[in-house]
Amino acid sequence: MYHVASKVPLETPRCGSRRHLDKPRVPEVRPGYQLCTTCLDDVENTLVDLPDWYVEHGRPPRAGLDEVVSDVVDVLSAWCAVVVAQRGVPAPEPPTVELLTGFLAVHMQWLTARPTAAEFADDLMFLDQRDATADGSEEVA
Repeated sequence: MYHVASKVPLETPRCGSRRHLDKPRVPEVRPGYQLCTTCLDDVENTLVDLPDWYVEHGRPPRAGLDEVVSDVVDVLSAWCAVVVAQRGVPAPEPPTVELLTGFLAVHMQWLTARPTAAEFADDLMFLDQRDATADGSEEVA
């Protein structure tokens, strides 16, 4: 594709997620979004999987999981606040993990089409890594 006035090739936008920092080639964003297909799929999967993880690990919090459980609620609440402030929609009440993830899933297309999409994806990826550490399956760097 070329810019009409100058006939200079336009570069296809690349995914801005930190997960691609050590990759030799950063994938292109999916049209209409600010993330690649892999990151979009991971955002969706995390929003679907977090409520079940929280039910399993967060009620009541077990020793060593308090911080992870708190991070889940804090990160989800912060992104819900962005949506509420910028879209003028009511916040999910009460702010449970199930309602927060459902709210973010409803607004996922909007969130992943904005310039802050990579930050949103990275925050959810961080939660996934924290969850894995809490399960004892891997250590977060």
